[in-house]
Amino acid sequence: MSGFTLEQWTAPKKTKRKTVEGVVLDDVTGFLEARGWLVVRFQSGLFVGYGQVRTFMDKALELLDGFDTIKVAKVRLLGLIKKIRPSRIGTTTLGWKGFPDLIAIRHNGRPDAPHTTTLFIECKRENATPDPDQRMLLEKLRRGFRMRALYTDGLDNGKQPFRDYYQRRVAPFLDQKT
Repeated sequence: MSGFTLEQWTAPKKTKRKTVEGVVLDDVTGFLEARGWLVVRFQSGLFVGYGQVRTFMDKALELLDGFDTIKVAKVRLLGLIKKIRPSRIGTTTLGWKGFPDLIAIRHNGRPDAPHTTTLFIECKRENATPDPDQRMLLEKLRRGFRMRALYTDGLDNGKQPFRDYYQRRVAPFLDQKT
């Protein structure tokens, strides 16, 4: 027997360094929150329920039992993972495909302007651009709903730096210092 235990599969993993996109997202969120914005992270995608994960782990441990080496076990496990397809049972789909990562809302503080300003922000890693679904939804928000919807690939750098957009297109309409 190989001696694999459930604890080995569920033990805390080393923390990963955030993706570059995650750093952009955190930078933009911090920038806006420091200026009084309420920022909400919008999650979307397919989420697998605990029942499916537990069933997979049980089957994986069963398959791996009897292998003499960890290397052989890992190869076998990778082969098993490639065959997994989430089922409708135990999964949940949240959000809309292409919806921006952040929604930011702030009171204007000016009596001559609408009471709130809303920004929809898609964050990308530096020099990346939105995929077609994201571009289409950003355009729909801009033209169809007359909302401020944009993408950014950095707070101060990249092709679409957020701070520059904010100072040119948002701050002049708010009663605040940039």
